[in-house]
Amino acid sequence: MNKNKDNNKSETWEKFKKKSKSLLVLFWTMFKIGLFTFGGGYAMIHLLENEFVAKKKWLDNDEFFDLVTIAESTPGPVAINCSTYIGYKTEKFIGSLVATTAMCLPSFIIIFVISLFFNAFLANTYVAAAFKGIQVCAVFLILCAGIKMAKKLKISLFNIILFIATFAAMILVSIFNAKFSSIFYILISGAIGLFIYSISYFKGKMKQKTATADLQENVTTDTENDIATNDNCNEEITLSTSDIKNNEITNDNVSSDSYDNEEVKEITTSDNEDLGGEK
Repeated sequence: MNKNKDNNKSETWEKFKKKSKSLLVLFWTMFKIGLFTFGGGYAMIHLLENEFVAKKKWLDNDEFFDLVTIAESTPGPVAINCSTYIGYKTEKFIGSLVATTAMCLPSFIIIFVISLFFNAFLANTYVAAAFKGIQVCAVFLILCAGIKMAKKLKISLFNIILFIATFAAMILVSIFNAKFSSIFYILISGAIGLFIYSISYFKGKMKQKTATADLQENVTTDTENDIATNDNCNEEITLSTSDIKNNEITNDNVSSDSYDNEEVKEITTSDNEDLGGEK
């Protein structure tokens, strides 16, 4: 009993240590991303990919691409949505809570400190110069993330047409200075993608039904052919059996005839001997 209790305690302790280590790694990863990334969610995509895909192997390239798409389509910042997903995938609810908190904590601390000295902070020429450099870096990070995502995008006619249409629409909106929210691009593109997917899905279902019906017809035909073949075999076997029986009857008749002939010969011989004796 004591050994079993000790084993259970050791297993529980090992699980606790493993989970704590995983949560600590998750917290530090998200805290580091939130602390050293400037320029918003788009600028963080490159760093998120480097941490989630290249280093930690939490996601593959396709899954990361889908994650960014979902994070951008849902309410909230991209980085926070991504961190919540990664946390839930690795350590369920407690992981999502730790990851989201770690991602938000650096921004909260920095903004809180800046708010205490906001006027003096903005008036500082060194700070203003630093922010100008950060703006250029943020543009580069966004461009780099966009190019990487474009390279990993699967090339198809639908993707090319949708990309060109979206790009042209954005240029026209900028030229004419029209008010068109970027969320409409996402909603319209999602609706078009869902429509195309539905068409291909139903086409696949129809092909599957047709293939299943053809397979059933072939199976039925083969079964009927097998039944007919078996019937022919049974008929042949029946005929062969009847032939065998007829041969047996013929042999029996021949045997009986030969037996009768032998009896006649024996009777004839005995009669001749009797006649000879009488002479």
